[in-house]
Amino acid sequence: MWRSLTEVLICGQTLDVFGYFLARINAFLTTIGVDPTKLRFRQHLPNEMAHYACDCWAAELLTSYGWIECVGCADRSVYDLTVHMRRTKEKLVVRESLPKPKILTEWQALPDKKELGKHFRATGKIIGETMRDMDQLSLAEHAKTLSKSGAI
Repeated sequence: MWRSLTEVLICGQTLDVFGYFLARINAFLTTIGVDPTKLRFRQHLPNEMAHYACDCWAAELLTSYGWIECVGCADRSVYDLTVHMRRTKEKLVVRESLPKPKILTEWQALPDKKELGKHFRATGKIIGETMRDMDQLSLAEHAKTLSKSGAI
């Protein structure tokens, strides 16, 4: 299966970190002069992957010999740590208790520019900018008024 780098990063099959490294490989290769039209990324089939990989991609270059793998990028998952733990009998696990997350509500004024312009003409732009520049306290008060009376 061949995909462009854009498709690789949005296909949802790879982790964000894995996608990051594929993008770095792409950036490196194009920076050193590889023609992007002669570069592709191919996901390895399950029977092509090494036993330790849970996903693997190859950056391939189009040469006079055809497409040739230039760089391989394998997601080794926790294979290395697992093997090391088995051999050394040492636990290589880190658990860190994180503080309870803070949940914040942030108000945003999202003025409809078209409606503001329709009703207020040239002043509509100023009204929209003023709405966007309001602080959280003012926006919260306006939200209460809007929910009670349906207008501000």
